[in-house]
Amino acid sequence: DVDSQRDSVLVAASGDETTPVPGPDGRFVLFIREGRLECLDMGSGRIVAMTDNGRMCSDPDLSPDGARVLFTSGPADRRELCLADFSAAGERVKLENLRVLTAAGPGFQGRFDASGRRIVYVKEDGGQTDVWLFDMETGEARAVTVDRRNERSPCFSADGLSVFFSADWAGRWSIWQAPAGGGIPLPVTRDKTPYAYDGAMQPSPGGQWLAFVRSWYDDADIWLMKMAGGEKTTRTLTKDNTRQEGSPRWMPDGRRVVYQAGKNTDCWRIDISNRID
Repeated sequence: DVDSQRDSVLVAASGDETTPVPGPDGRFVLFIREGRLECLDMGSGRIVAMTDNGRMCSDPDLSPDGARVLFTSGPADRRELCLADFSAAGERVKLENLRVLTAAGPGFQGRFDASGRRIVYVKEDGGQTDVWLFDMETGEARAVTVDRRNERSPCFSADGLSVFFSADWAGRWSIWQAPAGGGIPLPVTRDKTPYAYDGAMQPSPGGQWLAFVRSWYDDADIWLMKMAGGEKTTRTLTKDNTRQEGSPRWMPDGRRVVYQAGKNTDCWRIDISNRID
């Protein structure tokens, strides 16, 4: 029901604004603009640049307490997963203590778990990409997937017991789920014509719903799926053939989703209260 959509633009300025990530209290949203990490104050509308173009950032994520930011840095052939302390108090917005987590090899698309102790990310080796898990307390890194295919866009389930990721195992990109402690992956969605890609997913704060991107021919929209009902419960959250939507993230209240949209990409927010009741 497209007429029932209640969406609004968050950031629409010069350049492309992508991959919005809301803070844990909903007061601010991090996003990427032209390779810079920036912060939007939801109350004042003020935007502060956190990095400069010299670092070329992408794929940001925030720890559950909002105290650390995780992002990918560098060109495609030298991507590193970086971690920094983050503060956004009044007029003071800054990053401190920047360090590299994946200096041993290309790592990208990192996400925290609900405890903020573990990170799931994509590691590239010999042209293949697998999902890896990194424990920041022990420094241990181990593979979640080990095969000769490609995986991308991982994230933890709401309870942290499993990991969602996109994989081309079925010949097209579908969403899969594997135990975080190791085990056999199982499909969450089964890609089929005319779909070309399912991915970029995130579970709702309570874990009842999964927001994800589903492509349709040359278009891409945000979809919702009820976890208890499986793929038969999928429904379109956004439907606008003039936009390419992506990177959905739940606001802390579990009633709104932020995402990127547009050929000249901007950050948007949509109220989905009437879609999940």
